Amino acid sequence: MGIDAVMQDIQKLSLLVPTTVLYLTLPILIFISGWLRSPFSWISVVLMVIFLFALLREIVQALTSPRCQFSAESHLSKSRILRIILPASLFLITWVLLSGAGGFGYQNEDYIASNALLKDLIVQDWPLIDYLDGIPTRIVYYFGYYLPSALIGKLFGWTWANLFSLIWTMLGVALSFIWFVELSLVRIRGNATRLLILAIIFCFAGGLDFFGYYVLRSHPFDITSHIERWAGYFQYSSHSTLIYWVPQHTIAAWLIVGLTTNILYRPGFVKYLGMAIAAVSLWSPFGIIGVTPFLLLAIVFLLQEENRKYLFSHASMFFNLSAIWIGGIILLFLSANRFTFPMGSLWNLVGDSSDFLKNLLAFWFLEFGFLGFLVVLMILLTFESKFFRIRKHDRLILWMRGGLQAIHDRFEIDLNQLVLLTICLVVLLVLPNFKIGIANDLVMRGSIPAIFVFWAIISKITILGYSKLTKRQRAIYFVLIVVLVVSFFPAINEVARSISRYRLGPPTFSTVTSTGEANDPDTVEQRIGDDSALFYKWIGK
Repeated sequence: MGIDAVMQDIQKLSLLVPTTVLYLTLPILIFISGWLRSPFSWISVVLMVIFLFALLREIVQALTSPRCQFSAESHLSKSRILRIILPASLFLITWVLLSGAGGFGYQNEDYIASNALLKDLIVQDWPLIDYLDGIPTRIVYYFGYYLPSALIGKLFGWTWANLFSLIWTMLGVALSFIWFVELSLVRIRGNATRLLILAIIFCFAGGLDFFGYYVLRSHPFDITSHIERWAGYFQYSSHSTLIYWVPQHTIAAWLIVGLTTNILYRPGFVKYLGMAIAAVSLWSPFGIIGVTPFLLLAIVFLLQEENRKYLFSHASMFFNLSAIWIGGIILLFLSANRFTFPMGSLWNLVGDSSDFLKNLLAFWFLEFGFLGFLVVLMILLTFESKFFRIRKHDRLILWMRGGLQAIHDRFEIDLNQLVLLTICLVVLLVLPNFKIGIANDLVMRGSIPAIFVFWAIISKITILGYSKLTKRQRAIYFVLIVVLVVSFFPAINEVARSISRYRLGPPTFSTVTSTGEANDPDTVEQRIGDDSALFYKWIGK
């Protein structure tokens, strides 16, 4: 029981899913009010208000339900529950306060452009424009993360916009961590240490970039260096790097993969999934690309006969058809971009295929391959060796069932998690072969959902410990722990840099430039819209 009962109550009372969807979709209401002309804006506003009303009603009903007695359900006092969650909560709050969000902590170089965009959204009328070679041009970008803070800024000024940005980021990180716990399926069992370990892994998860940056590239050691660009062609970012550099991509990608994979356990919430996906497309199109394999799995699951009732319920049909309308408008907005950035297969874009292959193999191995191999090996060793003596089909099926049950008994990993782990490994293998954007945002940001799920499952195996493992598995487990600790190094560097250069409060308003001035011309080109696009001809203001 304990804190696990509290988590189960939160799910039973339908709090986590609608709260997450509400967080993701609120910026859409701002967007359609500021970017669309009539009658598209009115139709969209009506659909969104109906949807948001349904979310709020479900949240209110849950909070006022007689079942909302967490301490009684879990047989723990409220003070005991607070003591369990307090260490992890303080760790997460400290982590975000170092991130640069809202000007709290060191703001990495990406914040030059992010602050400029937020300022433009505050001081300019919507839709947003900028000047390229003195010519006014439309900005087509994913504004989702910034719009709530920009609205606060229009009402109360620059300082309040940044303070709200910090609160907005903290709320997104808190929801993401709950989804991380949900995906891991780790039973807290009233143990504050387990929850704290989950928080540490959630914040510090990363790759073996220490070896790539310092060993393969021979850089001098510096605890404050950003060490994840060593592979050149591609990068898988640690969770700290993601929040400290690109929270606009990260939070949405984490939340949408949580919602999508949740369908495998609670298919009734599919009624909210379509609108959440439509909303995330305005937060991070790359997050949508990254969640697509998990979405396909959810669709296959929902099309099974016993689950179709959830997919084709009246509420699900209405909300998801509304999502097609909203998502279609956002897609038309994003497609109004001029698409002047590079895209395609990296094998065709690089000059030296041999050098690319060497980098790719090293990247695979250090970022996820070695750790993934250890996990898969531990799981395979759970199956009995008599597999090699089986000949008959029915015995093979029985062996497989027995093996899956043994995996569940030993690691508490169910079949859904095994399938999700497989999808993660495939996605992380495939993504580095392609490129979208000058800095290859496809690989850096499209990988966020898979890495999030991958680390949630790794967390379960780590926290379980070795009490149920065989002697060979325990040896692998100890290697896994060493690899896990070393993989924290990129995040440690990010945190160390923020501590060493810490500042409190947002940058001075007068020192923040415009989007056009904050970015180099090639980057600005990536955000320019086409006046002849369908969106601007018929839908946009």
